Amino acid sequence: MSRRPEDLHLTTRRKFEPAIADLRRILAAPDMDDRDMVLHHATWNLYPFMDEVARDAQKARTLIDVTRAAREASGPGRDGAEEELMKRLDHVVHNCGDAFDAAGLDQFLVFPDCAGCPADLETPCTIMRDICTYALDCFTYTRPRDQFAGLRRAGAFQILGSAGWVLDIPSAMPLALAALKRDRRLEARGAIGFLDEYFRAREGGPAADEIDKQLLAFAERTDNRSNAAGALNLLVEAGAIAGRTYGRLTGKGTLLNSCCAKALREGRVSYGGGLDSRPQRS
Repeated sequence: MSRRPEDLHLTTRRKFEPAIADLRRILAAPDMDDRDMVLHHATWNLYPFMDEVARDAQKARTLIDVTRAAREASGPGRDGAEEELMKRLDHVVHNCGDAFDAAGLDQFLVFPDCAGCPADLETPCTIMRDICTYALDCFTYTRPRDQFAGLRRAGAFQILGSAGWVLDIPSAMPLALAALKRDRRLEARGAIGFLDEYFRAREGGPAADEIDKQLLAFAERTDNRSNAAGALNLLVEAGAIAGRTYGRLTGKGTLLNSCCAKALREGRVSYGGGLDSRPQRS
């Protein structure tokens, strides 16, 4: 039976600031009893405030700061707390993106300057920019014996993919392609998720040849079935698998065969090539 918050010396807060203060206090106490469970409750205590954070740049910076604090912390529950806080940041980015959708903005803003942002969208733009800066920092951050590094980078790719519906982040694509070359399971999975968001946000625009080549090379090289299928699905959606390439993949008798066959059955790709359409944002 899960224990109640009051049994763990944690109060369910109705305001953002006390909830953040609780989390800071717990992160600074690695020897606290039941600390992993207390941290779990403390991070979930922040969930009701994400709409509020998406409207307040200072509160967003506070959330980023406490996520950095979790990154530097030690003790039981640290990894889980950092993972949940990164999910909260992604939630905020999604909410900010909704503000741009509602305004009908029909162009991508180039990170980090975001020139041309309408004045009434300055706050969500600033919040997205600050969170993306944090996400990019995750790729250079290191700590000794860091077992969370792969999940951290996967979470950073998730944030960048969500922001990619509004922002054009030039440094993100090289990071994704580098992750495919390294072929570390969690990081590569995050990179594939980022590329999926990137393609869908651009509504069927053609993928660069270099991206197609990297995805194909990754799909053929990796020994992770899920990641190979994800890369292949992206190639199918981009209309990059056709003719001899399709035949070569299906003729190998590898795990890619079932993915190609499924795409053919669904009418998403043919031997002559081409997609009917790329999925739209839901």
